[in-house]
Amino acid sequence: MKYFTLLFTAFLLTSCTPTTSVKLSSGKTSRVEIPPGTVKINDNLFADDSEITNVAYQEYLYWVERIYTKRSASYLNALPNYSIGYSLKNEAVLSVSGSSWVGFETKFDETHFQNMERSDLPCVGLSYEQALAYSTWRTNMVAEVILNKKGWIKTYNHSDKDTVSLPKPATFFTIDRYKAGGFSWIIKQEDIALPIYTLPTNEEWESLAKTDSTSVYGIDSTNNKIKQAIAKKQRLLVTKETCLSAKNDSLKKVNKRFTSFFISTLESNDNYIENKHGLYHVVGNVAEMINDKGFCKGGSWHDPLAKCKITEKQPFTSPNAYTGFRNVCHFEMVEAKKLNKKENIDKKEKPDKAEKGAKAEPVKK
Repeated sequence: MKYFTLLFTAFLLTSCTPTTSVKLSSGKTSRVEIPPGTVKINDNLFADDSEITNVAYQEYLYWVERIYTKRSASYLNALPNYSIGYSLKNEAVLSVSGSSWVGFETKFDETHFQNMERSDLPCVGLSYEQALAYSTWRTNMVAEVILNKKGWIKTYNHSDKDTVSLPKPATFFTIDRYKAGGFSWIIKQEDIALPIYTLPTNEEWESLAKTDSTSVYGIDSTNNKIKQAIAKKQRLLVTKETCLSAKNDSLKKVNKRFTSFFISTLESNDNYIENKHGLYHVVGNVAEMINDKGFCKGGSWHDPLAKCKITEKQPFTSPNAYTGFRNVCHFEMVEAKKLNKKENIDKKEKPDKAEKGAKAEPVKK
């Protein structure tokens, strides 16, 4: 797992992150850094420019493994469902990364998720609960980096070689623990606006997808980039019926045999185009979970074009090979108790009975 760059490392390297103003729920305005990897949609809504990738989810698994161990229930319950490939039956799926296709997916198993060639493909095989858990983890990780950069908290060494200074499950950073105080890693407690990551509401998701008042698939036919893409026969949507660009003869031939495929979130812009918000694959590629449990939006490589309309709301009952998610975030004011240094001493740690020797309980998927 050493091949990927951790979220907090990437954030620390972005010292020149652009800032913007957000309007908080209180009505007050706050100046904040734009969360990395997101695009501002309105006064206080930011969205990932692409779906959560395999490598992004591997970051989360890596953290859970280090804090709870690989045999813990927490780690085992965070793993994607590796049996989803069997639902594909005899259908082969062409996956594309970069400027070339990387192979046919006949089974989504552990090797698919850990293969570096597939690291930037959308992460599938996750449940609604797992997507929410990832969102909470991401919220706390980004907040930890923000507060550490301000000098308000200490942080532990995240290197692979350092296991001594890692916090225990009862003491690692969370926003709630920072607000409450009572931990030795707190240097200063102040009120601060922090990004809170979630799954989008139905209305929020549709605002990400809509580009004009007439397009049912989010393709703004008046946009010059879209006009040029159509003229060049570039790919606009990744669905079962509109998979591949006519530019590439080898892919055209493959398309006659296999109509289903899905695409890297980071593929060259020569092959697809972002919408007016700067977002990729909101419609098509993989369907995206929303915060309304049991539903997803946008359709996927597995769906006919008619199922990919912005207004369509599809059922999502269990992990599959064609549904992923993207986060949205908004800023909320975090109000801290402002304890003094003597009060910020780690609370006595008690063994976590749920983790000690626990067997993983099946996650509802």
